[in-house]
Amino acid sequence: MAAQNHYRIVSADSHFVEPPDLFTSRVPAKFRDRAPRTQFGSLAAGMEGEFWIAPDSASAEPRPVATYWGAGISFPDVKEMNKRGYEVAPDFVFDPVARLKAQDRDGVSAEVMYTSAGMSLFRVEDGELRRACFNAFNSWAAEYCSYDLKRLQGCAIIDVDDVEAGCRELERAAKLGLRAGMITGKPIEGHPYSSKEYDRLWATAQEFDIPLALHVHTSRGPIVGIPFVEPVMCITDIQESLAHMLIGGVFERFPKLKIILTEVDASWIPHFLHRADHYFKRYSSSAGFSMVPS
Repeated sequence: MAAQNHYRIVSADSHFVEPPDLFTSRVPAKFRDRAPRTQFGSLAAGMEGEFWIAPDSASAEPRPVATYWGAGISFPDVKEMNKRGYEVAPDFVFDPVARLKAQDRDGVSAEVMYTSAGMSLFRVEDGELRRACFNAFNSWAAEYCSYDLKRLQGCAIIDVDDVEAGCRELERAAKLGLRAGMITGKPIEGHPYSSKEYDRLWATAQEFDIPLALHVHTSRGPIVGIPFVEPVMCITDIQESLAHMLIGGVFERFPKLKIILTEVDASWIPHFLHRADHYFKRYSSSAGFSMVPS
């Protein structure tokens, strides 16, 4: 009888689902009145029920909570679930032991886990509040993953407006056992990732061997127009950030730096590199690096 092949299946883009009191219970007392929380209402077109909100932000849009655990569930059913909110959340939302059992049921060996509620918090305007929320999430995520650091591999969320503060938090997250760091898909205007102001961040990530993720729906500006279009269908922000890193010579200065592009697919990569190579060969004398982009 032929030997049976055994495969290890690792989910490269799973998500935490933050408990509704995570930020109100964990940020410093001075921020708690303005901390993100959940609220019931009809806060998005065609949806009602429980939503994550950032009461102190004009740009961080409300997000229906049931969409965070709705994988494999039809959208009409997700809408019905959202009417009851966290009351009908699966047990593994809060319980990492139950999460491990769910992995076993699905035949999954491990998950790389990203924030859910935290993605829209990149658009919170108050930098001090935003960093307090990110730090609170990272502490909670590390506690969750501590039940099994091999099978629950958490990704921190890191603010880069203050690069030094971001480096300190990335180092803290690494020492807590988190395995990656999510940074904004596109930083604030006038501060692209080609700027050497981020070199300290790249050096810290390289030193601790922590990949940095550019995840869809994490850009800093407010969403304009139809919410579904900008953060999901249009990935130009992340493409622009990658271009700045390539052309700005980031990967030559930091050859061991690892960047993850998350939920942006891959079919555009060949054309992206073809175009980058074409213009590099034409204008290489003014480029910030010596290797062909591809």
